[in-house]
Amino acid sequence: MSTPVLDDSGQQQEPQPSDRHPAVHYAELEGVARVASFVCGGLPTVVVVDEVGPVAAYGVALDAVDEAIVVADLVGSDSQVMGSLRVLGDHLPSAEALARLDDLAVQAAHLLDRRLLQAAFARASGQDPVTALPNRRTAEQALGAAIARAERGLGTPSVVVVDLDGFAELNRSRGANAGDAVLRSVGTRLRMTSRTVDLVARIGPDEFLVLLESTGGPGAVAALARLRSALAAGAGDLADLPVTASLGMTTYRPGDGVASLISRADAELYAEKARHPAP
Repeated sequence: MSTPVLDDSGQQQEPQPSDRHPAVHYAELEGVARVASFVCGGLPTVVVVDEVGPVAAYGVALDAVDEAIVVADLVGSDSQVMGSLRVLGDHLPSAEALARLDDLAVQAAHLLDRRLLQAAFARASGQDPVTALPNRRTAEQALGAAIARAERGLGTPSVVVVDLDGFAELNRSRGANAGDAVLRSVGTRLRMTSRTVDLVARIGPDEFLVLLESTGGPGAVAALARLRSALAAGAGDLADLPVTASLGMTTYRPGDGVASLISRADAELYAEKARHPAP
């Protein structure tokens, strides 16, 4: 039901971005926000998904959610509230508009339900729906197989982890669609820079992994340099975006497992962050 918000008392803290819905696209919800604004006589509108934050807006910046005068809950098929459709402004819409907002909230909930179901199917298939790259589970399975080959003397793998600095702020300020576009661009760059025998995966909300098959020593160092160059700040379609990349690499050592190899690459990544803090 659409709920007027009369003042700031009892205001709930906005959920921070998380990985609960890492692969859901919100473009269709922008259409809902646009129609809701029209129904309410041009008042600005925002769609908020719980544990993600604002994902679509019309007539206002995405982060302007504290000024809502009306809130219509998005209730999922499991009867749980997934988010809200919010109207901003200095006067309440008409009773007819409030009723229409309830209908739009139902439509938005159905869209979100469907997208979440599609994302669940994609995760089950081992693929990240946003980038079409292998997901973390698939990457760990491939890394485990590479380690098993190394233990039999069949090549020495290396691992590169990539973390996007400023990605959470980009999602907050420009929306999930802009964030998804950056993820796809980064995934494409990593794939194009890697060999066909290597594996590129998205393993977290803003983190990628590149498995360099049978590549250690100077070859791994050279591969890291190529990947770093491909993700250089200001290059191509990443220009004008407040996102940079930090990378960490390590090579298999006898006794390594999947967790220890990734952990050591992460340690190298955070050491780089400490040496070169993001602006």
